[in-house]
Amino acid sequence: MLIERPYNEGDTLSMKLSSGDEIVASYERECEEKYYLRKPMLLAQTNQGFGLVPYMFTVNPDKEISIRKSAVISVEPTHQDMAKDYLTKTTGIQIS
Repeated sequence: MLIERPYNEGDTLSMKLSSGDEIVASYERECEEKYYLRKPMLLAQTNQGFGLVPYMFTVNPDKEISIRKSAVISVEPTHQDMAKDYLTKTTGIQIS
């Protein structure tokens, strides 16, 4: 039986958490109970509109983090414009 993986390593995903927060992150892998992500950013309201801020300020930003699947309401690929902004913020590379 062929098993399709919905996401590939390095895909930029948006997750809505049961807390109401929305995060954008680079997908690494998943297991039955957790998603493993890199460089998660939180969608936040700023004076200039919505922007991305670190999801956790006190951890190494390059460390892989895990989020329990039970804390996630929805997971979808990130819209192309926001994915470009996310990549710029996390890598410093401007994508046009």
